[in-house]
Amino acid sequence: MLPIRTAEAGDLSSLMHLIRAMQREQRVANPEGLSESLIRRALFGPAPTLRAFVIDSGVSLDGFALYQPTFSIFRAGPAMHVDAVYVRETSRNRGCARALVGAIARECHAAGIAAISWFSARTRDREEAMLARLGVRPHDNLRFVRAPVMTLERSL
Repeated sequence: MLPIRTAEAGDLSSLMHLIRAMQREQRVANPEGLSESLIRRALFGPAPTLRAFVIDSGVSLDGFALYQPTFSIFRAGPAMHVDAVYVRETSRNRGCARALVGAIARECHAAGIAAISWFSARTRDREEAMLARLGVRPHDNLRFVRAPVMTLERSL
């Protein structure tokens, strides 16, 4: 069994290193303001807005899953949104991502949460394959949109 545990404050430096590695691999620009202190507040502040599981080999963190609770009017109850699942390249093909998603699923089941959602880019073949093996299928009627608050405020 893989050594998966809830992230701790002492993991922040290693977690940020993995987040940056994921951004480089996915060719995603680092959002302005994304910092260790921001992640610290989100995970461990007085009103946490983010949760994390990590794979800890004892030498380093080999992967992480970032997720947060939400509410779904479509499910008429609480749901969980997965923001990111990432496994260090040298630790892939060992079931790490599957184990991280499984940890989230077990937490949801224990809390009575019936649905987990996340966004998956159509260009990420490995991620799509892993999700398909888990029995996850894209929802045909949904489309992801993102609008900066400032843009909306100017438009209204």
